[in-house]
Amino acid sequence: MTVSSYLEWVYKTSTSTTFDIEWNNLNNAYFRGHADKKWELKPSLFRNNNLIYEHELLKKAQNTLWFELQNTKTHLERLIILQHHGLSTRLLDVTTNPLIALYFACLDNKNDKGEETDGVVYGGYYDGSFNNNNIEKICEFINEKQPNEICSTLPQIVLKEEVNEDLLTKSHFILPPYNSKRIIAQGGAFLLPPLYEKSGTKWCLNSQPLKTKDCFPKKKIIPANDKKALLNELMRYGIHEGTLFPDMEHKIAHIQKAIK
Repeated sequence: MTVSSYLEWVYKTSTSTTFDIEWNNLNNAYFRGHADKKWELKPSLFRNNNLIYEHELLKKAQNTLWFELQNTKTHLERLIILQHHGLSTRLLDVTTNPLIALYFACLDNKNDKGEETDGVVYGGYYDGSFNNNNIEKICEFINEKQPNEICSTLPQIVLKEEVNEDLLTKSHFILPPYNSKRIIAQGGAFLLPPLYEKSGTKWCLNSQPLKTKDCFPKKKIIPANDKKALLNELMRYGIHEGTLFPDMEHKIAHIQKAIK
């Protein structure tokens, strides 16, 4: 595989049966690269049973980092900043740049046998049904109290049309404000998994990894044997550690690798 053949996959005209759109319209396309095709699409909050502490994590972080967050205007903006600085959240990093997703899919990763793993790039599409103002409602839910405690009152909330049912039960792509160097460098965006699951009239908190067919109808396997050559080719196009992580440590690490 080469970068050119990969881009042929990106730009190939096809119809997504999930979103019913022409895939060659990339204005609202989002990508995510995994160095191992077996990894789940799981936000950090969903790992190690952190989900039950979500409300407490957010409240503690916002109280402790009040000075750093004082100029933020929305719950969503605060959530993005906390995610950026390492707090476990329900946001999953994605990118609007398919070459950046390819870079992350090509990173070195060994399995239990010491063998390099195949990577994968996922491609999804935002249909425009909900904007960041709608997503803010979800963030308000999370901040007000532990989401699991709201389950019993959700039927009344939805019935009163205070919040749309699809907003709570579907995954959503979020295009964030470009207020950090890393988000700018990586064409950063986020994927928000469903907050709740509904079965009949019963609501429960969603704790499952994202289903690829629901949010990423396209995927491209990156063969393990092609990873190194692809990374070298991407470096010639300016896609490397020094540009994607715009801090001095990563720039120096890239210089040392490039000289070698």
